[in-house]
Amino acid sequence: MAEERGIALEIDVTTGEKREVGLATFTVEELRQAKLFEIHAAFDNARTGSVKVTVNGRTYLMDAGEEHAVRLKHGVELAEMSGAQTITVTDYDNVEHPDVPLAEALEIARQMGVDYALKRERKNQLRTEILAASAEQLATIAW
Repeated sequence: MAEERGIALEIDVTTGEKREVGLATFTVEELRQAKLFEIHAAFDNARTGSVKVTVNGRTYLMDAGEEHAVRLKHGVELAEMSGAQTITVTDYDNVEHPDVPLAEALEIARQMGVDYALKRERKNQLRTEILAASAEQLATIAW
């Protein structure tokens, strides 16, 4: 079994302060698990941030993540059912954009969904690479 040595850290969970506590030996499987955790945390951060979308020359900074795209899409569907022609879109900074045409709002939701799908695909690709990587290769994998 391949092993790698590294500095072991102790982390204070209340302050986040890190302290070196000596050398530790890690198996490749332990390194893989740590890398998977790192990539998942980066994905989580990316999907809970913001995404810039541009529709008809207007740029909106929207909440990233699948759930936000779905909520906007459902809002458009409800507006259509009520006979509305426009909708108010609330962006990442909680700024309201009134009178956004439904087709434009749906395009905003589509672009938000594409952004999420690309991030998810990247996470899955990196996961595949991690599971096949040697200890040396793991060190080169990053979000």
